[in-house]
Amino acid sequence: GVGRLKVVQLPDGAIEWGGLTEDDCADGFEVWQKHRELYQWVRVVRGAVVSGAFSIERNLGGVISYYYVKHDEELFLDFSDKVLASMSFDRRSQLATHIAQTVVGKGLSATLRTDIQRFQKIRNAMAHKPFLLKPQTNTNGAINRLVPVVSIGKAETVLDGEFVTDVNGLIGGLITQTAQLGAIIADITGGEREGTAI
Repeated sequence: GVGRLKVVQLPDGAIEWGGLTEDDCADGFEVWQKHRELYQWVRVVRGAVVSGAFSIERNLGGVISYYYVKHDEELFLDFSDKVLASMSFDRRSQLATHIAQTVVGKGLSATLRTDIQRFQKIRNAMAHKPFLLKPQTNTNGAINRLVPVVSIGKAETVLDGEFVTDVNGLIGGLITQTAQLGAIIADITGGEREGTAI
């Protein structure tokens, strides 16, 4: 007969090897202490990404609301509560980039779309995928470092200071772009839509 395939999901923060003992580690390298420190650090990084996503999502909601119902405050609030509340980040970003194309032109809206799509992959990975700790060894083959990694799309990405700097720049840029786009739309009067840079 055919045996059943058992799929075991790795826990978040798993150390990606089996049968680890203290003898596998370099002198002075306290692997479980380092595991605790890295686990806490990755949780902080994840929290920052999710917080950034909240700010971007709120700005996208503002862009959509201003574009469709800015002239009626009561309708604006009702639209925000009833329509936007049920709209996913993906749907908000699609609609907002379509609006950006209408208001500021294809070139700048394409840049916004590219940045949002890149951020969305990062946000989804940080919110839903487990991270792993990969061991690195010294010349004697003893573990002397753990490296946190997560799969973002099809690529395995190291969660280090360079990653944090890059993602912080991406989040900051998206918050600025979406806030400026919302301000442009809010300033448009009488149905005129001029091609203004984000």
